[in-house]
Amino acid sequence: MQSQLSLDIKVENYATFNNYYVTDSNQQLVTHLQDVILNNNQDQYLYLWGKKGSGKTHLLCAISDCAEKHGYKALNISLQEVINCSNNIANSLFDNIAMFDIICLDDLDVVSGNRMWQELLFDLYNQCLDNKIKLIISSNQAINDMNLSLSDLKSRLLWGVRYHLTELDDHEKIAALKLHAKNKAMDLSDEVANYIIKRCSRNMNSLCNILDQLDKASWKKQRKLTVPFIKGVLGF
Repeated sequence: MQSQLSLDIKVENYATFNNYYVTDSNQQLVTHLQDVILNNNQDQYLYLWGKKGSGKTHLLCAISDCAEKHGYKALNISLQEVINCSNNIANSLFDNIAMFDIICLDDLDVVSGNRMWQELLFDLYNQCLDNKIKLIISSNQAINDMNLSLSDLKSRLLWGVRYHLTELDDHEKIAALKLHAKNKAMDLSDEVANYIIKRCSRNMNSLCNILDQLDKASWKKQRKLTVPFIKGVLGF
């Protein structure tokens, strides 16, 4: 019973391929990920890495969303959220893994220096191979930059297809913000988007959270998103 409960520890499927901003640099990756699901691409393991805010978590959620919509069972786990759980829960976390078609693991970098978790992930990798489960992993770091004392795990991770996600430039961040706003039925002008970009954190997660905050404030006060209104809400 405990192992079944542990499988409920996952990120929310709030992100999809439809609301992911595609650039020239990440178009190949997005197409590849969709191909893995929609066309049953034979690649069984993929590794995505890039700085925080580069879109890795969004893509993992999008993979899970797309897979489930097409009749597959997907499990999406943030290792950041489970790294400090008890040993009993950690050891039983992947007991029922054979019931899934796709496993998405976010935040692999948190297992650097943690031998127990590296052994668990090595076992998971082998289970996925044996059961023909697709495994997609993301991390803030390249594999060779992590402290992986378990050489067998490191060698397994180096086998698969690897993609480096680069951070969006300011022009792309504005376009991504406008896409996020469009999906929330928000009217976001270029002037307002530029103002947010120049005065707030450049991290896309933070920018989207700020936009969500502004959306709630505009609904509550029945105000349009203008620069003076934003100044008042954010205290600039």
